[in-house]
Amino acid sequence: MSRRIAASAAMLMSLFAATSATAQQRPSTTITSFRGLEWGSAVDTVLATFGDPEEDTILDGLRMLAFRDSLVGQPSVVLFGILPDDGLVKGQEVVNALEGQECVDQIRGIQRFVDLQYPLIHPTEEARNNTSSAICEAAKLGHAHWHRQWADTATGSVISVRLDAGSTQISMTYESRRFREWVGAPLDVVSDEGDGTQEQIGEVP
Repeated sequence: MSRRIAASAAMLMSLFAATSATAQQRPSTTITSFRGLEWGSAVDTVLATFGDPEEDTILDGLRMLAFRDSLVGQPSVVLFGILPDDGLVKGQEVVNALEGQECVDQIRGIQRFVDLQYPLIHPTEEARNNTSSAICEAAKLGHAHWHRQWADTATGSVISVRLDAGSTQISMTYESRRFREWVGAPLDVVSDEGDGTQEQIGEVP
């Protein structure tokens, strides 16, 4: 299951050497695409739009095409997940987390990026920090995480921005209903913690 949901760490780390301009999508009320390509787009459409991939691998039947780019001013790796019979079903963009308050600002910048694309979808958020340190430093040591999710009830698609416990990377992931059916994932995977989120993020000393 985990191999299906995340691309290999080795592939991601090998691709953070270059950057180009981030593709900006127009604001939408529903989640039906990633990087301007509609769910169901064929491999040839991805290649015609983005050129030759840096990596082309198959993980448990999901073909992953990886490209270098940038997200909110930081070098990123962009991944397109394609199923043989369903075309494009998943997209993911990953950046290395910065340090201290810059990391918090970086995550908030990515969250705003999604908010601007889908202004009518209200996100839910969960932050957990078991230390007195700022959340990014605690997360890198495995003691915290910060997740925000946008769920489109009309299409069944979900976007999440995540800093996971033990990770030094921030991911922005788009999943279609078909992908979530394929992995057996529920629609609601992040609970809404409401007013407690800010306290969990913490301040940088």
